Amino acid sequence: MMATEAAPRSKSSSLAGQARSVAIILREEFGEPFAIYDTTTGEPAGDAVPETSRASAFFRTPEQIKKLASLKRAQVTHLSDGEYLLALPVNLRESPPLAAIGTMTGFARSQTQLTLELARLQKWALSVGDRLLAATAAPIQHRKAAEPEGTANLAWEAVGALDQLTRKLRVHKDSERNQRRILRSAAELLRAKSVVWVPQESAAEIVAYGETGLSPWDSRQLAHRLSRNADLANPGFLLLNDVAESSLGACFPQITNVLALAVRDHGQQGILLALNKSPSGTPFRRADVVALAPFASLLGLHIGASDRFQDLKELLVGL
Repeated sequence: MMATEAAPRSKSSSLAGQARSVAIILREEFGEPFAIYDTTTGEPAGDAVPETSRASAFFRTPEQIKKLASLKRAQVTHLSDGEYLLALPVNLRESPPLAAIGTMTGFARSQTQLTLELARLQKWALSVGDRLLAATAAPIQHRKAAEPEGTANLAWEAVGALDQLTRKLRVHKDSERNQRRILRSAAELLRAKSVVWVPQESAAEIVAYGETGLSPWDSRQLAHRLSRNADLANPGFLLLNDVAESSLGACFPQITNVLALAVRDHGQQGILLALNKSPSGTPFRRADVVALAPFASLLGLHIGASDRFQDLKELLVGL
């Protein structure tokens, strides 16, 4: 009886946690707070309406929020006071349709600049919104009628891990340390002995967490050879649970199995590798791919935001 009564509270708590995670991701992307609303009721989704958000000033009644229910893609509106209003649809698993609302201050000083600024911001919002919709829809697209035992638990663990992780990440300092935090959370979730980020750009640094047994050169060679597999291009991931029996076995005897996920988010391109699932001999599954995907997206988002922060910092120093 007690377990039956606890389930609804857990589900409600999970929705609020996911909404907060989305708000944090959008804040890191745009640099402004976002509020998350339920467009069926017009009410906030949990406590995902921070006091610092200025969105509430433009949506004072639930009826105004409900009008966003028909929103299919991100929308940017120029306001008379020089600000822009951003509205992005959010579809979380087993939740009502949501909308993320935020504002940004414009810098245009002429009509020509305003037109160009609005177009660029609209393109940016559409790109972020489409990636967000694709990421949150992934579990539904890959869901099977009969899920393997433990799949549901893995999904809940991923939500909790992301919620805790996004509270600690910072874009303005210790970029590499924060990247390792993401890799560590992913490794612990998948029960992989190591997770390695191999950027496509050869000059970019490889970041790893755990016992890889691989040098940076070895990691890049492994990623390069895996990239030749057509599955890594479409559908974008590769499960290889018999490395010893494959052509990679002789070159990488320390690897039992590998999950490779192509990352093409937030201007970042590369391959995220999960190596040697524990206990030894346990195969990687498609559920692991779905669980790893938001960590890959968060990693790309964090690297991109950190790079932009450093560029801005260098620009301001040079003025």
